[in-house]
Amino acid sequence: VVAGHLFIVIASLVRIAEAAETNEAQRGWLLVSLTWGLLLFTKNEATILMSPLIVLLVIAILVHQHGRGLRMQYSIMTPICIFALLSLPWMLFKWKHGMTFGNAKSVSGNDIYFDLIAFKSIVWQITHEANFLLLPFVLLLTIVRRGKACLALPDALIIGFFLGIAILQIGIFNFVGALHNEAILQTGLNRGFLQITPLAVWWVARATERRV
Repeated sequence: VVAGHLFIVIASLVRIAEAAETNEAQRGWLLVSLTWGLLLFTKNEATILMSPLIVLLVIAILVHQHGRGLRMQYSIMTPICIFALLSLPWMLFKWKHGMTFGNAKSVSGNDIYFDLIAFKSIVWQITHEANFLLLPFVLLLTIVRRGKACLALPDALIIGFFLGIAILQIGIFNFVGALHNEAILQTGLNRGFLQITPLAVWWVARATERRV
């Protein structure tokens, strides 16, 4: 569920970045606001990990569109209202009833320290398990082949979000004491990687198609 909603959000942002007209971008903003608002209902990591990075992507797109001379400031007001109507009631409900925003745990009051066993477990998952053997190699190879194009929109949106979430996930499971056991048992991190894997596969397919 998370992967599906997240994929639509990022794909819609890519469509906006590639849009040549305000009307075309407007449809993308509407889809972003709807799926992003619903994304917050799926898992807590959608709120505390993914949403901040999505905000950065939105800012990058607005700056990019402004540089291209598209007047986007009026076209995003309706999507903002849709996102607020979907997300704010749920956020207020959680705060009112003392529901946590962590992974079945509160995000506050955690001990922060590095755990070598958790680190070794994460390295093993990435380098030895069949789930992650092919994609990282293909992804890095495609990034090298694309070169500077990865730093420009829309490629930067997909690559930046994927790497940002991956780095945050690895850092959290390495340094947050309450999650060390999940890293050792190879549960939470695997799920986090699988949520963003469709984005990497999609980008590799896009990049390969353009190069061919």
